[in-house]
Amino acid sequence: NVTFQLSSYALDETVYDYIIENMEESGMEDDFFFVENVQKKFKNFRATPMLMWQTKKDSDIPTREICAGNKKCKKKKTKNKTNKKVKMKHIIALPFWNESEVENFENLSKIWPLFSTKNVDYEFLLVARGDCEADTTKLEENLSKIKKVTKFVCPSQVLTKDHKFENSMNMFIDASEYILENYENDSGFFLWFEGDMLPTSKNWLEKIHNEWVESNVKLMGYQITHQRIDSRAIVQHMNGGGCYSKDLLDLITKESIIDGVVFDLNILGELIKAGYDFKDSNLWDFRLDAECVPIKMNKPFRRGKAIMHGPKDKKDYNRFLKLLEKECKGK
Repeated sequence: NVTFQLSSYALDETVYDYIIENMEESGMEDDFFFVENVQKKFKNFRATPMLMWQTKKDSDIPTREICAGNKKCKKKKTKNKTNKKVKMKHIIALPFWNESEVENFENLSKIWPLFSTKNVDYEFLLVARGDCEADTTKLEENLSKIKKVTKFVCPSQVLTKDHKFENSMNMFIDASEYILENYENDSGFFLWFEGDMLPTSKNWLEKIHNEWVESNVKLMGYQITHQRIDSRAIVQHMNGGGCYSKDLLDLITKESIIDGVVFDLNILGELIKAGYDFKDSNLWDFRLDAECVPIKMNKPFRRGKAIMHGPKDKKDYNRFLKLLEKECKGK
């Protein structure tokens, strides 16, 4: 067999979007970026015959052994790991501590019936901070017409506003403990769906479910890296608004999460140390900078995504919500 270096690629739109979003920021040349990022994150298939090629001795970057037109090289049969009919129930956890967040969720609940979720089994968990006095009657009423709704009031002591990280930490751990104790561990996830997050398409939840099943991981979402956020000051981690295995606190200790100060900083590292897999998903459209300030709010929804994280301003949130409604209605 002869080893060749790929120089021409056929990409689906998800990979294309990933390259457009990340290659320029990485500062890497295209072939280096492909090998170090795309090749490691996405499934690759050999094209026969190739359109362009060069021998390994002429290449300046590492290559993979491939069968270039050799008839003796048989294509390996691979099993399709995606089982859309697998029985698992997910939890959409909606955390809030003020009226503004409840209002966002209430507005979202009005168009929730437009989403395509027939292949996904799930229910809602409203996670209220202990001191939240916002009225959730209408929100519960809207969501209960769709799926089962449970409201959970976090028992942890609420600290002052100067301790916002500790407060969000306590909410997440309280909710994780409640989920571990009260829900069946059937390999499903709980999605920590924060008030500045929005679905981006009609079948967003089906996309996430399918990728979760296929990936067979314990954590899935948008990975924060130095290159993506353009800051060396942050700890590389998985953003908090992601999917977590319902038995998270059986996999790692809550003490290890607390050590991270911000609830999402240590989870990825602790899971890796414990030997569990994670998925840096391309379904998230993350629009926050290193200071959690919204960016790219003037850009439309991106193709192939499932969730956008970023619109903190009420006007931005409602504007994207209207765009989502129009898209779901096919207008």
